Amino acid sequence: MGEQERGVESMSEFFDQRSAAYDQHMQQSITGFEAFYESIAAPVKSSDSPIRVLDLGCGTGLTFDYIFDKVPQARITAVDISGCMLNQLSKKYTDRMGQIDIIRDSYFNLDFSPDQFHYIIAVMTFHHLLPEDKLSMYREILRWLKTGGVYVEGDYMVSGVEERESLQAYNRIMERLKSAAPGLYHVDVPLSVDTQMKLLLEAGFKSVKEIWHQEQAAVLQAEGAR
Repeated sequence: MGEQERGVESMSEFFDQRSAAYDQHMQQSITGFEAFYESIAAPVKSSDSPIRVLDLGCGTGLTFDYIFDKVPQARITAVDISGCMLNQLSKKYTDRMGQIDIIRDSYFNLDFSPDQFHYIIAVMTFHHLLPEDKLSMYREILRWLKTGGVYVEGDYMVSGVEERESLQAYNRIMERLKSAAPGLYHVDVPLSVDTQMKLLLEAGFKSVKEIWHQEQAAVLQAEGAR
């Protein structure tokens, strides 16, 4: 039995307990940390005009500096289930809080109107979701994007064999937890790049491409609606 199968924490508790050291943990755990986060912001076009960005599972806002460097007037909607992570974000970006709208909730509870955002990003957060739950989220993301908008996902991605193993482990854990709602428990279900791309295309995105990949971290860029 794997480590995560022995003890499963709720998503909010897991990240609340680790919020103070989260930035350092990410720097140590992602090979090519700077390049990874630079690639998340790479599709964002530099501009002096305001744009709207949605960050799903924003954590402490590790992507924000990269976005503000390119678009100083950007307005970012920051969504996370962990209050402690959002507190860390608020401390880091005190001078920018007039441009940041914070929502503490599961992204499955969001109900934005269509055509709201120029860019939507999700970084190291969707690998806790099953393929069918990701597909549901991707369809919502596509609906929330403005015409010509871009979705960027940077996440933990694995081989096809590891994908099958992670799904099997997830099913064993969920059998113990009994009908847990998606995204409420900290259980890893990383998928392969190929599976991720297929899900995004199935959701209705016009095109999907890989823009960065090193070891088990990859960044995908998905373009607007068909």
